[in-house]
Amino acid sequence: MYYPGMFMKFSLPKLSYAFILVFLFNTSLKAQTWELVGGQLSNWNHSRRVFCLTTDTVNNLLYAGGGFLNLSSTTDTVHNIAVWDGSAWKSVGKGANDSVYAITLYNGGVYVAGKFTTVGGVSANRVANLNGSTFSSLGNGVGNTAKNVVRSMAVYNGELYVAGYFSVADGIPVNNIAKWNGSSWSDVGGGINNAVYALAVSNGKLYAGGVFTKAGGSAMNNIAAWDGSSWSALSSGTNNAVWALEYYGGKLYAAGKFNTAGGTIVNYVGIWDGSTWTSAAGLSSPVCGLKKIGALLYAAGTFSLPSSGVVNWNGSVWSPMESGTDYTARCFENYGGKIHAGGDFDVAGGNYTGPTARWNPLAPHSAFIVSNTSFCHNDCVHFTDQTINSPVSWSWNFPGGTPGTSNIQNPGPICYNTPGVFPVYLTTTNSSGIDLQTTASLMYIHPYIQLTSPYGICKGTVGVNIVAHDGGTYSWTPSTNLSCTNCASPVASPSATQSYTVTVVDSSLCSWTAMTTVVVDTFPIPTVTFSDTAVCKGTRIQVHAGGGSAYAWVPASAFTNASLQNPYFIPPTSRYYIVKVSNSYISPNVTCTSLDSIYIRVKPLPVMNKMSEEHVCPGSSASLLVTGGVSWAWYPSAGLSDTTLDNPVAIPMATTMYYVTATDTNACKSSDSVKVSVGCDLSFYTGFGPGDSGGKDYWFIEGIENNPTNQVSIFNEWGSLVWEGTNYDNALIAWKGANQSGQPLVAGTYYYFVKTAYNKYKGWVELFR
Repeated sequence: MYYPGMFMKFSLPKLSYAFILVFLFNTSLKAQTWELVGGQLSNWNHSRRVFCLTTDTVNNLLYAGGGFLNLSSTTDTVHNIAVWDGSAWKSVGKGANDSVYAITLYNGGVYVAGKFTTVGGVSANRVANLNGSTFSSLGNGVGNTAKNVVRSMAVYNGELYVAGYFSVADGIPVNNIAKWNGSSWSDVGGGINNAVYALAVSNGKLYAGGVFTKAGGSAMNNIAAWDGSSWSALSSGTNNAVWALEYYGGKLYAAGKFNTAGGTIVNYVGIWDGSTWTSAAGLSSPVCGLKKIGALLYAAGTFSLPSSGVVNWNGSVWSPMESGTDYTARCFENYGGKIHAGGDFDVAGGNYTGPTARWNPLAPHSAFIVSNTSFCHNDCVHFTDQTINSPVSWSWNFPGGTPGTSNIQNPGPICYNTPGVFPVYLTTTNSSGIDLQTTASLMYIHPYIQLTSPYGICKGTVGVNIVAHDGGTYSWTPSTNLSCTNCASPVASPSATQSYTVTVVDSSLCSWTAMTTVVVDTFPIPTVTFSDTAVCKGTRIQVHAGGGSAYAWVPASAFTNASLQNPYFIPPTSRYYIVKVSNSYISPNVTCTSLDSIYIRVKPLPVMNKMSEEHVCPGSSASLLVTGGVSWAWYPSAGLSDTTLDNPVAIPMATTMYYVTATDTNACKSSDSVKVSVGCDLSFYTGFGPGDSGGKDYWFIEGIENNPTNQVSIFNEWGSLVWEGTNYDNALIAWKGANQSGQPLVAGTYYYFVKTAYNKYKGWVELFR
């Protein structure tokens, strides 16, 4: 048995496999009782009450909100909100001008909500942010009539949800629920058609409870779920108001004034598992508040059994908290590791407390013993509970053990198969609801063998070290091709694949056996072939390799994919091209690889001159000349004197592109081309007068007959097109001083633009009358 502040140390031999327990306790035993929390908040004839308690864990403060005016032990006026710093109640700014129903933490700040319109001297409609002792409003707040109130708040998906009885939020129409994103208010899926009293987050959803019949326009009786985009019902809901919601034991608990949920009789407390409602054993009267603290669920209300106003639930039974309170309890909170209650009461557990009280129960004192303190790998141990003060539940956690958890009083066997240092945790509870934790450190180390499997060697090479660690003695079998059989790391050099087993025994005769395999592979016999060892530069070829299962060509930059067995590539230079041929991987870092190569000579291409475009008149010739190579092939043959010469004569009938391929003594080829344009220059008359004696009655263009493919355009002095003809021939197609419609044009200067197949011309011409 162990007592607070004491520990037990086992004297053990210095073994590498030791299992050592060290017990740590951090509790003190007190008599079970309700007690006053400092100077109590005023509560005259139960007309002043505490509606909510919230812990600011960052600043270690306890906030109380409700309907009260002052601290009865001082002259301080607190006006509906006060803060407890661990030693005294204090005012928060100038307080609020009406009741505070909810306080919560959001984005690192404290948020306050209720029925007030001013708080801390600041105008804030029913919800405000508290920073130190300074309040600030959230836009224009919520609600716009004296009846409006915020009853509950919750943080869901990074936003602050407020609910109660109101129809606007910062001027935006909402229905009894709204959300604040840190800068603005918005509606929540069409809202809820009547008052909302409670909000809670469970299994990725926001739950709302109250006295309503619709949410988001759909029928839902007094309770509804919001998934971030739409509302859904919880079966048929409840038959009366829901006042409180809490998540406990993986399920949603709802409490209030109802006695049925989903058609099931539940008597004021119902449990929703995601699909159906069940009862939580029921209570005698309505329940105002629920709070999970530690391993228990606490309920506050108007009931009288099993204790008045305050009880706790361990998942199967309700337990009393002494005699309870003399009047309605409304809320619970955990502050400083102790349970705090608030409500309309003056007396708790027979002691005068005012409307806030602290519960100091007789807690369980966790302790246990273990069946043995040292053992080898694969051994198991049993644990025996030694907890005092009548625990009713046990929660064991065995990191590294199998099984890893247990809820029985004396668990075992618990087996450990992995080396390391592992803690053991025991959490116990009793009807008081306070749980204490005992931690034991189990240091457990067994011989550790790290064997890579498989190892691999190539036949005929040096052997490989196979390694074991942390033992006293080693025994390897078989002894075939081992450098030693009783060392930690022998060299294995088998001529064929061989498996080896090692047994390691430490000084306490704990042993561990493991096996590994040394795979022996032969070097591949590579082959590499190519149809020719000399190629012209720029030629795409395919090389072939064989003899293995993996290939790597060098240099890799010459290949599109150097890992192919038979890759195509264009050799850039004359050189040896190498292929690495490997067998399959026989261990993570070992392959057997052989090399082969082939020399490929890259022959240069003939160097040809760049021929310039030739221009000839129809029927005229052009001499073509190409350099480089020893033989030539021209095409097309039309108009050429010879297609095999390096200097043929070309007399094309029309503009022609001639192509020539030159071949050198290495049979390497290069190609070039030359364009021979057919057409002559034009001469233009600068004036004419239709009908003049001895003159031409059309504009004459000399040489146009040699350029039959043409287009002639005539523009006046303002740039407007007046006549245009295609295939102008000084006869049928000719400009006669008229416009396109044949109407005579006035005398004057006109401008022409002539386009042939080979050239473009522009200038002016004078028209006489």
